[in-house]
Formats: sequence, structure tokens, C-alpha cells
Amino acid sequence: MDAPAGLGLYCQLSAAAVDAAHGEVAAFTTGLAIQVNARTAGVTQADSGYLANEAASADVLAAVAPSVTRV
Repeated sequence: MDAPAGLGLYCQLSAAAVDAAHGEVAAFTTGLAIQVNARTAGVTQADSGYLANEAASADVLAAVAPSVTRV
């Protein structure tokens, strides 16, 4: 069986398909890395907000707790 005219050997077609797949995997990996980095930034921001809220709550509780626990 001969390779179709102008397309080269079968192994060349397979190599081209592998190269195309590698390109698709690289593009997917790049896109995934962008999404992970964006999610990481969001989680970091949320964590900072959570910690600030906890600190503010602790301050409010500390201000109220002595008056509540005194007899």
C-alpha cells in the first residue's frame, strides 16, 4: 500500500498528528495554568478578608467580654 500522493510517508503523518497533539496539550496546559493562578489569587484575597474579619471579631469580642464576665 502506498502513501497518498503529496502527503509523505505514513510515519510522517503520524509524527504530524503527534506534533499537533503536543501543541493542543501545550495550549490546554497554558490555559489551565492561567485558571489556576487566577483561582489562587482569588483564594488568597478571600483568605486575607477572612483573617481581617476574624481579627475584627476578636477585637469586638474582647471589648464586650470583660463587661459580660464581671459580676
